[in-house]
Amino acid sequence: MLTIGGATAPAQAATSTQCNAVGGGGGQGYDCSVEITNLFDVATGLGSSTVRTIACNGPANTDPLPTCIDSGILPVAELTNIVDQCNGAVGGNGGSLYCSVSMVNTIIGDATVADATVNQCVGSLGGGGTVEPSICDPVQSTTGATVTQCNGSVNGGGGRMNCTVGPSTTNSAFPVSITQCNGSAEGTGNLMECSTSITTIIQPAETDDGGTDGGTGGGTGGGTGGGTGEDGGTTGGGAGDGTASGTGGSGATGGGELAATGPAEAMPALLALALALILIGGTASLRSIRRAD
Repeated sequence: MLTIGGATAPAQAATSTQCNAVGGGGGQGYDCSVEITNLFDVATGLGSSTVRTIACNGPANTDPLPTCIDSGILPVAELTNIVDQCNGAVGGNGGSLYCSVSMVNTIIGDATVADATVNQCVGSLGGGGTVEPSICDPVQSTTGATVTQCNGSVNGGGGRMNCTVGPSTTNSAFPVSITQCNGSAEGTGNLMECSTSITTIIQPAETDDGGTDGGTGGGTGGGTGGGTGEDGGTTGGGAGDGTASGTGGSGATGGGELAATGPAEAMPALLALALALILIGGTASLRSIRRAD
């Protein structure tokens, strides 16, 4: 593990790769998508993820494409924070390429969130005859961006391209990299649509209170004499009812201390005093009788 700012960062992460360098012939269509959920604990540095990929192909501009491979939701014992798909794809004429990435990152512990940086639509839509509407949102050229897509693509002329990055965020706990739809759909009359969405969720770390709440009532009731209410137990009782006020309370102890000073404990001393007085009185009477004789 690596330590960054007092927190533990993941040492390894997985990459999701599909639909690269496919569809070299004309008139081919591909529709590829990736759905990822990541879970990372900042304190332990442990991460896991689930990944679902779907790749479909068939005749261009057909919806839905007839042949698909769906991985289902697969568990991964590490983060999956890198996506590489649909690059160098659909190089023939009259093709279509649809690609999308959806990533949700949940971080437990302290982390900060920032807007994802974008590098897209650079050196694309050359060759003339661009079919409208062709959309690129946002138009950004950032080195080392979080999302790099739709660069050097659809340059064969007569093509159309729609590339979007929805409201997306990154986090300080681990890096994210999305690379898709670069150098793709370079034939004449090709259509390419690519989209990315990255969501970040920060959750506080769990805390252990240590069970400090137990027995507060019992401690108070027992310590103040025990006979004033339900928490302290019965007045003068040997054990008292203090244990009923809460786990870990000191009510039983308070009841015991009170019982030690009660009448039951004082009775032997009173009896001894009375017996002593009787003996003294009897001795005095006997002496009086002897003097009289």
